[in-house]
Amino acid sequence: MDIDGAIQQGSYISLDAAEFVSPIMVTGLPDGLQWIESFSTLMKLATAAVRKPDPRIAISGESCGLLRAEGNTRAAIQLKKIANYFATAHNLEIFCSYPLGLVEGDKNRHSFASISNERSSVQIR
Repeated sequence: MDIDGAIQQGSYISLDAAEFVSPIMVTGLPDGLQWIESFSTLMKLATAAVRKPDPRIAISGESCGLLRAEGNTRAAIQLKKIANYFATAHNLEIFCSYPLGLVEGDKNRHSFASISNERSSVQIR
């Protein structure tokens, strides 16, 4: 994959996950409508840059992992549900990453399982 070319073309958009999530948080939980509006704008930008009918869109997300790392498992689960709804409606792929410390160990197993249950598949590497 030509990352430099995709950046120049505008089809690859890099964001700071914490900066993206911060404005959509309301009383410690993500606001679904704000997330969908923000993400729709990003999708339109990337789609317009590709100039192909029905381009494939893939997202590499860290937001749920960041929320869980902050101890806000409830927000991570809610955000995962919002993202899954959006992904299904728009036929896009979401690849989430989580800090390994959130996956390993008995004390984290339950909260990670709650988050990962919101996905269709989970792979740990």
